[in-house]
Amino acid sequence: MENKEINVFIISYNRLTYLKKLVDWLVKADFKKIHIVDNASTYLPLLKYFEKTKAKVHRLEKNWGHLAVWECGKFEAILKKENYIVSDCDVLPVEECPLNVTSYFKKILDQYSSFTKVGFGLKIDDLPEKYVFRENVLKWEKQFWKKKIAPGLYEASIDTTFAFYRPGIFPDEKKWWKAIRTDAPYLARHLPWYEDSNDLSAEEIYYQKNLRNRDSFWSVVEVEKLKKYNRELFFELTEVRKSFSWKFLRWLYFFLGLFFGEKLKDKFNNQEFFLCGKNDRSELQKENKKLLVELDKIYSTKGWIFLEKMKKIFQK
Repeated sequence: MENKEINVFIISYNRLTYLKKLVDWLVKADFKKIHIVDNASTYLPLLKYFEKTKAKVHRLEKNWGHLAVWECGKFEAILKKENYIVSDCDVLPVEECPLNVTSYFKKILDQYSSFTKVGFGLKIDDLPEKYVFRENVLKWEKQFWKKKIAPGLYEASIDTTFAFYRPGIFPDEKKWWKAIRTDAPYLARHLPWYEDSNDLSAEEIYYQKNLRNRDSFWSVVEVEKLKKYNRELFFELTEVRKSFSWKFLRWLYFFLGLFFGEKLKDKFNNQEFFLCGKNDRSELQKENKKLLVELDKIYSTKGWIFLEKMKKIFQK
């Protein structure tokens, strides 16, 4: 399969510089079906770019967040039947990366039939000291380089960084996360990790000022916004743990764990979390990530997904 044959969806929101770099790389690599899926951006230079880019721009009526490609409902005909690529706009293949990414990723996915997607590993050995979350990133990303399954291939989950997808699998399914990351030379950079956190560009200041959801933890450096996210995540987890679904599943997994292994007990444990009262950006970001991981762990379990679907049916 060649690059020109596949649909590429780029998730966009109020960022021009990164988006343009990625689109330029895709054009250089001879991708022909480039879709910019824009989450109701308001940044004027970006809107002007939309008027002249050769990529097809889909302006959504609201900010659907990082899962916009799947949740907006506009692309189901492709998502259900064809291989496709999705990427955040702030991910860029490294200079040494070969251009034949579609054929390379497809070959891997064909070989490993139990996986849903194949994408770039993220380069982390050149992160600058000027990026305030550098140490947090290094600690977080190490987990994705532990499970080597073949030379140059690692089993590691992928969210919406650049990846090639098998059709018919959606984010509310656990297997959506089952992924392979590639090693050098098929690597990419997460561009916000290379910014000076104490000297943001006007574009980046606008982006952070206008964030309306929690999809950009690695970018946000403003203390008050990090504190706001911390409060939102903490109280969201508190409400989840008050719910019937969580209490029921906690006991269910506890008893299943007695018979089928300790790991099941941990799925709905009652680990304590606290509001972070510090003003240190790195500490706030670290605590926010812990809360987000705990929420994602709950939301992605089959039991939670099933009970939430049942709840919606009965509410109708």
